[in-house]
Amino acid sequence: MFHLDVLFVFTKKENVKEVLIELNMLKERFDYEVKYLKDYLNFSIESVEERTNRLADRIYEDTLENPDLEGMLQDMYELEHKAISSYLYHSSIVLVYTVFESTLSQICTELKYSAKIPFSFDDVSGGGNIMKSFNYLKMSTSLPKMEIERITPKFGKFQQLRNSIAHKNGRFSGKDENAIERQRNLFMQEFPSIELSPDQKQFYIMDSKPVVDFIELVERAIHLVVSHIKAQTFVVVET
Repeated sequence: MFHLDVLFVFTKKENVKEVLIELNMLKERFDYEVKYLKDYLNFSIESVEERTNRLADRIYEDTLENPDLEGMLQDMYELEHKAISSYLYHSSIVLVYTVFESTLSQICTELKYSAKIPFSFDDVSGGGNIMKSFNYLKMSTSLPKMEIERITPKFGKFQQLRNSIAHKNGRFSGKDENAIERQRNLFMQEFPSIELSPDQKQFYIMDSKPVVDFIELVERAIHLVVSHIKAQTFVVVET
């Protein structure tokens, strides 16, 4: 009986190994994606300026030909200007969110298989894949709760912004007027570059600041996650 116990202990030790998870390739891919996002944003800014200037020239020419229509043409310019700007900046917000969500999911998947964690981030509760991933990383890697809590409230606001763009075409949402009003106030306070439609039911992002802020927040979060995981040694039991 003694010998069997000893054999069992040694067998367990032989089946255990330490694993480092570098994430180098994943991080490099993320860095390239962020680089392309920034290039896309710069292109968007130039495109907005060019298209807005062309529109202003056309409106001015039409006003010279039809001075009586100046008021109507000016209103048309304002609406088109908002549509042009918001389309480009709104799409940038969605792209940043997609890159961040995808990168976090890939990190969690790599962690699950490399460290042989018996559950995936899909099994964890949370509002959307980003919060599920954060919760998964806190559970599986002891990701520092305090540092995550400093940035997740901001992510929650960007998530609301992204969802309103992706699912509501830039319209405020809520189960009733009070909920819509709360979201409107939140967006106007958090994102000062937003302008409203005449009926105040739709919003337009009018400059690049929210996108730049979102990219910086995503970069900071991924750096925190990757650095934390690379600094750890995971003990894996081989079967």
